[in-house]
Amino acid sequence: MLPTVRTILCALDLEPGTDAVFRQAAGLAESFGARVVVVHAVRPLGPSAKALLGIHLSAEQMGEIRQRLRSQAAAQIRAHMDRVCRGETKRQPGRDPDWAALVVEGQPAEVVLEEVRSCGADLIVMGSHGHTAVGEMVLGTTAHKVVLRSPVPVLLVPVSKKGGGEWTG
Repeated sequence: MLPTVRTILCALDLEPGTDAVFRQAAGLAESFGARVVVVHAVRPLGPSAKALLGIHLSAEQMGEIRQRLRSQAAAQIRAHMDRVCRGETKRQPGRDPDWAALVVEGQPAEVVLEEVRSCGADLIVMGSHGHTAVGEMVLGTTAHKVVLRSPVPVLLVPVSKKGGGEWTG
């Protein structure tokens, strides 16, 4: 039996050039009639930053600011998806329940792997910035970590750092 693609998880880092990643996910979704869940991971604050902010803000204020920033980022992603899709596909994500945007705090690879389970994705589409083999061994990459641990197929889309600057964050 051939695999079915009903839900595509599109992981975006919102850097210039990542429009190619979203376009790939949108094209596949249109071909398969699939739902797209776009996820962006926001790395948590480090201990030093938390301590510094803790001097000036209460835990409640910090939580409100983080929530507001996540909401703003999700709205920005949805608006960007609307612009790309309106120009290039027949689907209109602003009026189509088959599109969602999530902004989640956490380490990017962990967020992607958790969200793939959470939304029941059949495929992950994400960018690869083409780090050198040595750089990947030393630093690791989100894409590499996801590919090694993903329960579903992963489509890596090459992303150029020069990348046209389509993303206007």
